[in-house]
Amino acid sequence: MHQAEFDALYARERPSLVGYLRFLGLAAPEAEDVAQEAFVRALATPGQLGEVANPRAWLRLVATRLVVDRSRRARIARVNLPRLFQRELPEMADVAGTGLLVRRAVAKLSSSARAVVGLFYLADFSVSQVAAHLGMSESAVKATLHRARRELAALVEEDTFS
Repeated sequence: MHQAEFDALYARERPSLVGYLRFLGLAAPEAEDVAQEAFVRALATPGQLGEVANPRAWLRLVATRLVVDRSRRARIARVNLPRLFQRELPEMADVAGTGLLVRRAVAKLSSSARAVVGLFYLADFSVSQVAAHLGMSESAVKATLHRARRELAALVEEDTFS
C-alpha cells in the first residue's frame, strides 16, 4: 500500500474506528490511542493491509484485539483501576433515546460478550469470522450472542421501565 493510499484510508476510517472503540466502552483519549496503534500496526505490515479485501474490518479486528489485550494485561497485573470495559459509554446522538439505552446495556456486558457483539453487529463480521478472529468456536460465538441478546433485552427493559 502506497503512502497516498494509506493517507486516504486513515482519513476515511479513523473517525469510524474511534466511534467503534467508544462503543466498546473506551473513553475518547483511549479510543484515539487504540485507533492510532491499529494504524501503526497497519504501517508496520503494509503488504498485509494492501492484500486485505476489507481494510475497515481488518482495522476493527486489530483494534478489538488491542482492547482485549489491554483488558487481559490489567487483569493479570491485578491493577486496582476501573476495568476497561466497565466504563459508561459516551453520549452519542440517537433516535428517541433508544441508542442510549442500548449503549448503557452494552456497557454492562462482559468484555468478551462486548467484543463478540461489536464485531458481529458493528463490524458486520459473520459468526465464523468472529470465531476465527477471537479464537473461539462458532458454537461459543453463537452462545455468546444468544446470551448477550437475552441480557441486553432484559437490561433495556429494566432501564426503560425504571
